[in-house]
Amino acid sequence: MEKGLEEMKGLIDEVKGEVQRKIYEVEEKVQMKIEDVRAKLKGRLRRWSTKFKGRLWNWSIKFKGRSAILRGSSVNLRIDHSVLRQIQNSCIPGQ
Repeated sequence: MEKGLEEMKGLIDEVKGEVQRKIYEVEEKVQMKIEDVRAKLKGRLRRWSTKFKGRLWNWSIKFKGRSAILRGSSVNLRIDHSVLRQIQNSCIPGQ
């Protein structure tokens, strides 16, 4: 009886470890996607600002936690966690 309980505890620990590894893998993929989006967004903003340099002279982008805020003379845009949630969903296999 005790051996059976020990075996079940061992199996539970294995499952917990496997779940934790999967969580780390997904978090790593999400972080890579977020960094890719940040790089693309910054690159596009640089191209956009040089294209309209005469009109947009005061813009900035700030990343705070789960959101990004783009501020400029004619632009005030906030990209919130819903965009990041879409990125997360695209990283999870099987969905």
